[in-house]
Amino acid sequence: MFDFSISIKIHDLLDSDSELGNLVLNDPLRACEIFHKSVFTLIQSEALLPKCLQSTTVSVSLRLQSLPSLPRYQMKTSSDLRKFSKFGSLAQFQGIIAGMSMAEKYTKSARFICPSANCDGSFGNKFIRCHIPGSPEHQTVRDDFLCSYCGQRLIEDISKRILGEKCVIEVIDKDAFDNNCRKFKYQSIPAVIRDDLIKMVHIGLGVSIIGLPVFYPDQQIFVIEANNIQPVEDAYENQTYLLTKQLGFQLHGPLQILYEDRKGSPWSFGLSVAFGFGGTVVPPGTYLNLKLGMLLSLLSSQEQPPGISLLAIGSDDLQVKRLFSYGAKFASRCVIHSTASHMSAFATRDRLSSRIFLEGGSLLLAGDGVCVLPDLGCSKKAIKETVLQVLETGSFQIGLQPLPVMLPSASEQPSSLISLPCQCKIWSCLDFSSAKYQNCAENSTCVTPGHVNDLNKLFINLFSLVFTVDSGPGSIAERLTSDDILTKAMGGQSQPFFQDDNLRELLHCASKLDVTIDTEAQRLIRGYYLASRRVRNSDSAMGMMPRTAILTISSLTEAHARLNLRLEAGEYDAIMAILLFEEVLLSKTGVSVLNVKPLAHANHEDLSHIIGPERDLQLLNFYQQLKRFLVNHAPDLDSCLEE
Repeated sequence: MFDFSISIKIHDLLDSDSELGNLVLNDPLRACEIFHKSVFTLIQSEALLPKCLQSTTVSVSLRLQSLPSLPRYQMKTSSDLRKFSKFGSLAQFQGIIAGMSMAEKYTKSARFICPSANCDGSFGNKFIRCHIPGSPEHQTVRDDFLCSYCGQRLIEDISKRILGEKCVIEVIDKDAFDNNCRKFKYQSIPAVIRDDLIKMVHIGLGVSIIGLPVFYPDQQIFVIEANNIQPVEDAYENQTYLLTKQLGFQLHGPLQILYEDRKGSPWSFGLSVAFGFGGTVVPPGTYLNLKLGMLLSLLSSQEQPPGISLLAIGSDDLQVKRLFSYGAKFASRCVIHSTASHMSAFATRDRLSSRIFLEGGSLLLAGDGVCVLPDLGCSKKAIKETVLQVLETGSFQIGLQPLPVMLPSASEQPSSLISLPCQCKIWSCLDFSSAKYQNCAENSTCVTPGHVNDLNKLFINLFSLVFTVDSGPGSIAERLTSDDILTKAMGGQSQPFFQDDNLRELLHCASKLDVTIDTEAQRLIRGYYLASRRVRNSDSAMGMMPRTAILTISSLTEAHARLNLRLEAGEYDAIMAILLFEEVLLSKTGVSVLNVKPLAHANHEDLSHIIGPERDLQLLNFYQQLKRFLVNHAPDLDSCLEE
């Protein structure tokens, strides 16, 4: 068999030949026959293949790149599947892959011959049956075909059968992940994927499927026989982004005014955005470092999955959960895990082929967005182990329970343990009251190893950023929250510093910036890592420096440059990343080698120390202190970098 795949841009075809384009859209099977005859005629006229070639040995498939944006060709919900199957035309559906089955074999083509040796149909490739899109297996391989020469029943030449692979995926509408649409129920749409399209799909991927809606009478189910699949990025609708040559975009509204006002400082703009971030959920100024970490996590790249993960530890995490739910909606995709859903994946039986089917859990459905785990301390042991696997390796393993099905052969049976990659960022909370702490002081500003049990120590060490949130009685957060509640109760309305649409525009466009770290910033990061590894060794009471620290700090440096709208990350970005990471080490171990004091909340009366000139002076002093630290503990830095 000679297979030919023809890629068609339907808009160009409609412009050149509207009749043929209309036939491709509304009767794709007949259009494929016309293209088959044209290709075979071209092969014969140009002598591209042997002259003895017959038309039955040529297979032609059409791959459409897109469909017209008309209601007749665009499916919106699963209820449209029955309606579109009656038209017999192609349809397009966009959504998220929620699950997929294991690949299985199917017959692409089969050769039949006449059993009579004296008949002309007993030799050659005169009777070849090819798979027709939308038809089941028993339509391709049958025993009721008759010879056109003598009328006898044909038999199949098993040695000439050509097999392909297929799998079944279930696609769900992307609106199902919108927190504003939680009151609606969404049903997934099954689609059959064949051959080379299989390697393009995985659970959690946003796709646009072009295919033929058909009805399978044996299973009594409507499916889409995929013609083509294209990945689709999660985009913010009804947003306009103006591109510029300098930064790649242009801000609007209050953020543009704020950016122009903070141009004189390398840190003030990012801190100001963090100060006002989530002003409708928590009072401005509360959880300043946590909000800055959330912004940097949203802007971190996916080169080192699972990105920058966040862990907030405190005695009252209700406000933190609200803040996480608010911040996660600015990610490309947000999944808030609940006890009613699976965390990783779940193996069940495919309703079409009775093979193993993997239903994606919260980690897979989040894609490259954010998965929020509201309370890690109260989670089951299996969930905790899955999160630990993701934090350690960027993937997790699931076991496939044996199902009572008949597989074609023992060699095709899937392995009992498979590994699935995880690309999302994990945001989680650890409540003092729910976790089993040992002699834990609830009002402590840091979490030392003596405060927690062994399992929670692993989480604290493996999360990229760990923040201790103090929101108990007498804290700054409680006072700011009380003032905000009293102001609203007395009829006052605190206006947010900027609207969500402005912030979404900033984060979306800033995440597209291709940021590089300059030489001086790389030297500073590696020097800090080298010096800290020497100070924080296994014999030290300060705790060990994480091996992944240099990757985390580099990601924070790039993300901070994006937040401040810079195309090149310099020393200023590295200083803020090192300061933030040192505060994280203080939360993890209780000791800071640079004498850093955490800044969990910010008073409104002292904004100059938080986002103003005095804050810049503090960071410059920290820079000088960092230089002395490198001279004392990494004097051979230049020689180490050359090696």
